[in-house]
Amino acid sequence: MLSKADASRLFSQSFQDWKTQVESAQNLGVAISEISSKYEITLAANTPTGILFVTPTYASGYEDRPNRILVTVRQSKLAAKITRELSEDAIKDIVKQTHKEMLPEFTVLTRVNLKDNSVQFDFFIFESGVHPLLDETAKASKGCWQQCIIK
Repeated sequence: MLSKADASRLFSQSFQDWKTQVESAQNLGVAISEISSKYEITLAANTPTGILFVTPTYASGYEDRPNRILVTVRQSKLAAKITRELSEDAIKDIVKQTHKEMLPEFTVLTRVNLKDNSVQFDFFIFESGVHPLLDETAKASKGCWQQCIIK
């Protein structure tokens, strides 16, 4: 997951700046990139507990800042084994805590995929106040997105 400081930095970054940063990380060999669409470039980097994917989404005509950031954490086998041993309530507590930690600046909706013996956390990050319906959805669901935990 991103820190508040990292999310703030990314939400103030233009598409061109993000593209340059991703290219630099790739040239240094610390990350790889994938172009998802014209205004989405994903940075992927290995971490001690798995792979971190960061995808700011920009819109045509609004390339000066992203309208959302998707952060995906695909856990390593060891980290996934530990997470899979947690109860659903414990996983939902992690989701709730993540949501609370990012407030009031950001709204975070999380989906956790536990299929196929792997674990993937998808964190959808929005600037609070920009999408009121999502702010209310996150508040009501305590940060869970739709089904929250997919098995």
